[in-house]
Amino acid sequence: MAAAAALAGFARHLPTAALIKTVLPLVRAAAGDAQPFVRAAVASSVLELAPLLGKQLTIEHLLDTFLLLLRDQSPEVRGRGLRKW
Repeated sequence: MAAAAALAGFARHLPTAALIKTVLPLVRAAAGDAQPFVRAAVASSVLELAPLLGKQLTIEHLLDTFLLLLRDQSPEVRGRGLRKW
């Protein structure tokens, strides 16, 4: 889960197109992982990607993932997402 914590720092060094094409599919996959600790780690860092994408690209590419995490059955996952919001 260290990878999730370093996600925004890593993503800052990528062009936006590369972030959308390579990183966001991995974030989406991790947000749907069977393990709640994986989803919680993603929830704690997913919003840090929004400023890198800008408003429109965040709506297009990140909002669904964030909403999925907010509707998660685990209170730990939901709490991590809301703490950053």
